[in-house]
Amino acid sequence: MDVTEPGIQVDASGQFSFVGPQPRWEAFNHGRSPALLIDRLTVWLVEADGTLPYAIDPVKQRGPRFPEGCVVTPMRSFSETHNYMADLPKYQKMLDPDAWQKWRIYFTGYVRYADLLGGIYVNGFCLMFDHLGRRFVRIGPETHNYTRTEREPGDTSPKPAAT
Repeated sequence: MDVTEPGIQVDASGQFSFVGPQPRWEAFNHGRSPALLIDRLTVWLVEADGTLPYAIDPVKQRGPRFPEGCVVTPMRSFSETHNYMADLPKYQKMLDPDAWQKWRIYFTGYVRYADLLGGIYVNGFCLMFDHLGRRFVRIGPETHNYTRTEREPGDTSPKPAAT
């Protein structure tokens, strides 16, 4: 999970702008077999500097399903683009001249996926925009960044019901 196109420009004075390419995130597969994408919840947030966003619970906060047939292999990633004006609440705060001193942009959520043997996994992430490096970097504890196994490969018990 990575934000490959931040869609944010920062000038020498630290002023933010959202012109140019739209933000894009990608799901990568570093495993040996294909990953079948199931669902995801992706949230863009503006929080006060020093404030970490809330941890998303992938069981209680189920996101939308991926279209059928979305597969990620070591040779093929999956990506989505977003629109900050629609997807980033309070983006206007980032346009203030001293925003870089007071606010941070986060991209947080999870991606649920399966392997070909029936295993189901959840990858949680929390990324913060680094205005100096002009990129999103992983931040936060294990409540925000994790890979969990929901069902072991080969397990024939029923799949957990969506809540």
